[in-house]
Amino acid sequence: MDTPLHTPHYVDEVMTYPVIAVQPGAAVEKVAAQLARRRIGSLPVVDTSLRVVGIVTETDLLRTGEQGWDTAGDVMSAPALTVAAGTTVGEVRSLLTEHRIGRLPVVDDRGRLVGIVSRRDLLAAVPSTDGRIRRRVVDRAVDIGAEIDSLSVESGVVRIRVRLADSADCAVLEHLLGRIAGVTRVEVDVDRVAYGAGSAVPGGPAAAYPRGTRG
Repeated sequence: MDTPLHTPHYVDEVMTYPVIAVQPGAAVEKVAAQLARRRIGSLPVVDTSLRVVGIVTETDLLRTGEQGWDTAGDVMSAPALTVAAGTTVGEVRSLLTEHRIGRLPVVDDRGRLVGIVSRRDLLAAVPSTDGRIRRRVVDRAVDIGAEIDSLSVESGVVRIRVRLADSADCAVLEHLLGRIAGVTRVEVDVDRVAYGAGSAVPGGPAAAYPRGTRG
């Protein structure tokens, strides 16, 4: 049986780590070089205990010439907006949108840097259409007591091999899967159907039809 797709719920499941950070005494030229080389828009600033004390952004660096600032500590925005590792993905999404920023440092319960989460990290965690279909297929199969031996979903086409306690459940499963949004075709293969006290008979392809032609 294939493992059902897991949808991340917390930031420590999607964050990037280890993280590149700088200390307050870092020269602004070196900070700018790091941003350019890594093609990122900001860097967290940490003390010797890795506690986040600020963040340096491209906008901050553009002001250095006007102000005569020399170090990350001079130019950084402080205190930095951070999130705890146990923050939900939904909360992080709201913070990034509300503050119009692209990245947030992730900290542990002592304020020490453990990761960074960006808009790109969140986008990468969004399940594909096939991923959403897959989860719903598993749910529908479990609802009728089917045991899944194998499952694949590709471009809306569902291919599933199951074991059922009652042959009549095959038609029910076909109908349920065909009604899932995004499903274009369903192929159900019954590995075996158990009858009574442990006996079983082999099965075969039970369905292969475009969505809408059955049930």
